[in-house]
Amino acid sequence: MLSLLLASAACAAGDVQLGGFVSEYADLAGPAAAVFAQGGAVCISEAFADQVTVFDAERHRVRAIGKRGTAPGELLAPTGLALADDGELYVADTGNDRISVFRLDGAFVRVIGVRGSGPSEFHSPNGVAVDAQRLYVADTRNHRVQIFDRAGRYERDVGGFGCARGEYRFPHDLAVDAEGRLYVADTDNHRIQKLDPVGRPLAEWGVFGPFPGQLASPTGVKVVGGRVHVADRDNHRVEAFDLGGKHAGGFGLHALLPHEGAGKLHYPSAIALAPDGARILVVEAFEHRAQLFGPSSANDVAAQQSQERNTASHFGGAIDAAGVLFATVEPSAPGFVLHDTTLAEPAEITRSGGFGTRIAQFVRPEAIELDPKAEHAYVADAGAARLVDYRVDRPAGAPLKYDPALARFAQALDLARLAKEDARLGGFVEPVALECATDGALFVLDAFGMRVLELTPRFELVRVFPIEDPKERAARSLRSARAPVDLAVNADGSELYVLDALAARVFVFDRAGKCLRAFGEHGDGESAFVRPAGIACASDGSLWISDAARNRVVHVDARGAFLGAAGREGLARGEFWAPRGVAFDPQGRRVVLDHGNHRGQVFDASGACVAAFGARLYVAPPRKAAVPTTGKD
Repeated sequence: MLSLLLASAACAAGDVQLGGFVSEYADLAGPAAAVFAQGGAVCISEAFADQVTVFDAERHRVRAIGKRGTAPGELLAPTGLALADDGELYVADTGNDRISVFRLDGAFVRVIGVRGSGPSEFHSPNGVAVDAQRLYVADTRNHRVQIFDRAGRYERDVGGFGCARGEYRFPHDLAVDAEGRLYVADTDNHRIQKLDPVGRPLAEWGVFGPFPGQLASPTGVKVVGGRVHVADRDNHRVEAFDLGGKHAGGFGLHALLPHEGAGKLHYPSAIALAPDGARILVVEAFEHRAQLFGPSSANDVAAQQSQERNTASHFGGAIDAAGVLFATVEPSAPGFVLHDTTLAEPAEITRSGGFGTRIAQFVRPEAIELDPKAEHAYVADAGAARLVDYRVDRPAGAPLKYDPALARFAQALDLARLAKEDARLGGFVEPVALECATDGALFVLDAFGMRVLELTPRFELVRVFPIEDPKERAARSLRSARAPVDLAVNADGSELYVLDALAARVFVFDRAGKCLRAFGEHGDGESAFVRPAGIACASDGSLWISDAARNRVVHVDARGAFLGAAGREGLARGEFWAPRGVAFDPQGRRVVLDHGNHRGQVFDASGACVAAFGARLYVAPPRKAAVPTTGKD
């Protein structure tokens, strides 16, 4: 007992390194955050289940707090958690754009905030922290921190979109120390910002990179005693710093085998620190688990130093096809990649990018679109609020080779500036998906404003229309648009399909922006979705929609009638792990970005997997397997 007390005291003081694997919370439904409670209990938010789950000290499920919905006491895609000394549990109710407060027995207490950008309003809040006097919220899509008293009365907010000190790009989490100072995970600026108790900047640390002390999309931060721990998501590790930002170690081995655990990490997205600093829980939304670590041993430290990083293709969620090219983005690189499809297996022929805001650099590229002739590659950089047009200079019949100069910068559109200059926008623009019509019109999906922008090929704004079904306009119900993630256009350009991840619906518009219909439902039924992620329109007008939570792709007609579904969890041909982007090439082949397996898969008209592409160091080449197809497909 004495040794345990000494270890706890040393950890709280920041004298002991964490990183020794202890145990795992498995089979979680999209875990997003965690917090330690009394007696060894743990609370974990499960975004896919729309609830917070309480576990006892033996990792048994005790109860669920909340259920899917929009009413007080209900949750939608909850993320950040904070537990106050009086037992109140603060939940970032992200899909409902508010903070919900419960007691650990599940009793609902109150709601703080509504959707918006003013005081006491939120847009996709992710991180929460509390101390004896105040509540602090990382108001992610409003690029700021809001500060309230414990009763939820607004006091102030700090921040704004940008990269200067005191500005933020999509902050995901924050923590407060014993002196009331704040530490903010400024995710797309790849840094931690330290603020005084009233929100004035004191310090910042971290630059983009893989080396010790550098960060790549930090999404979680917690502080106990004299040490700040950071979930360094895209570096697949946890970093530690002292309160002034000096690097103080860390731990994390990139999982190389599929779903490898027992201390190996894969996109750690949040962390929780025990009050004594002797335990840290690392949440991995990507792997649907959370791993518990304690003090590290000499063997743990040696292992950290021997592991290579960045040994897999890290495709993002978007893919497009045109001519003989496949185009994908790599947000963690950040940049984009073009593949030639003339061989049996697509071959990488160029890539472009690097972190930054100058020409040919990116902050967080989320989408890519090739024009019908594959002469232009349009990239949506959500982190920089910018569109970039690259000229693809590859003559017909050119020999197959890697050419670093194949894609050349042509033009860019600063959407943040356009939003200030054009009254039709009147607010921030976050481009997350792109689609080109056959007449050259470029459609941009704005996740912040929940709208679609139509541009000419020269980036001139034609029109803007909201993503809403008039039947759902009056009440912001679960069937109304909540989190648009992708879009598609039919062959003649007459209909545009917008996919919403949280409503689990497809909204159909004509070219003038009139909503024609909407279809889709949330659930585990044959034709239902849990987290739809990508959509593409086939030449016959039917739609293919990926479901990242159910590891499958669903086939429906243009009015939403179920035609079939393909795929299941796994590594064989036709199997997926968190599939996202879907596209069709001119030959009618369907391409699915098998995001969790770090690869793309290509299917012919019969549904057979005929090729795969992506690094082979993370997954083995797809094995042949008879994958059952459900429904009529």
